[in-house]
Amino acid sequence: MRTIIERFLYEGSYVSHEKFGFGHINETYLVTCEKPFRQYILQWINPAVFKKIPELMRNIELVTEHIKRQYEKEGIAWKDKVLTYVPTLEGESYIKEERGYYRLYHFIENSISYEQVPDARYLELAGEAFGEFQHRLHSFDATLLYETINDFHHTPKRYTHFVDSLNKAIPERIVEAQSWIDFIHERAPFMGLVIQGFENKTIPLRVTHNDTKINNILFDKDEPKVKCLVDLDTVMPGSLLYDFGDAIRFGCSTAKEDEIDLSKIDVNLEYFDAFTRGFIKPLKKTMTEAEFKHLSDSAILITLELGMRFLMDYLLGDHYFKIHRPKHNLERAMSQLTLVKKFEERKPEMDAIVRKYR
Repeated sequence: MRTIIERFLYEGSYVSHEKFGFGHINETYLVTCEKPFRQYILQWINPAVFKKIPELMRNIELVTEHIKRQYEKEGIAWKDKVLTYVPTLEGESYIKEERGYYRLYHFIENSISYEQVPDARYLELAGEAFGEFQHRLHSFDATLLYETINDFHHTPKRYTHFVDSLNKAIPERIVEAQSWIDFIHERAPFMGLVIQGFENKTIPLRVTHNDTKINNILFDKDEPKVKCLVDLDTVMPGSLLYDFGDAIRFGCSTAKEDEIDLSKIDVNLEYFDAFTRGFIKPLKKTMTEAEFKHLSDSAILITLELGMRFLMDYLLGDHYFKIHRPKHNLERAMSQLTLVKKFEERKPEMDAIVRKYR
């Protein structure tokens, strides 16, 4: 590992490296150096998940440099506010070794991340952080970015794949899941919401983070304050609605993503209020009317899309999502599709909250 680290322009003398964090995709190590004391994050990027790693890293370079320039123009110190990579000896943002691609980031000191939402204050801070990310990139041309995962949130295409999968699915599983298959079919007309908005120019193409869970935010260890957004691997062109919808799906459910007891699943409106308040705050002047109108719809859309993907994987024999028990993907699908129902029921209240902060 040291030979890999030595290919980057880091400060100090290498002392050690150790496994770091709880990520399930990439491998992450905390690297410690001395004279001067410095710490870095070394990551091996998983090629089974990310097929276009040079393009992925180019996206990260473009987006982070744009945000840094904005801070500099405003006289704001950007250290610890923006994820910053350490260049290689050749001046690149990554290296390629026999095992694959590696990158080195500056370590954000005195920071902590949360796997679950501690309380409503933190969800408001998360909303403001992701809204600020959108605000900072409002002036960035999203067409300059690569689509590193094709059709990532193209819900109509996801539905087409779902329909096609029924011809190849395990017959017994189709019978078992028929009511949920029908549930998805009934909502097919709704799935074109964002794509149609792109086509008729009512929804603008923006830079999107595409993984807006709270564990992708580093908070200050000592006080409720955001330090930095992390995990920019899925930064791509997309819709602001994707980021809002996924954050609400994850942060405002009263149950786990794979909850078996469906009676536990509902929408935490206090959390929805908090995240929405934070998210809209930096974006009042830049969001379009269509984006405001469809904020609540985006939670339904993204949750429906994920539930459909879980169900398709179950019907085809569990080849994509890693499972921990025989019917795990079916349970995930049932949980997410039940949450869709709850979002639909709560939509008038959610819309009222959006209007309040609009």
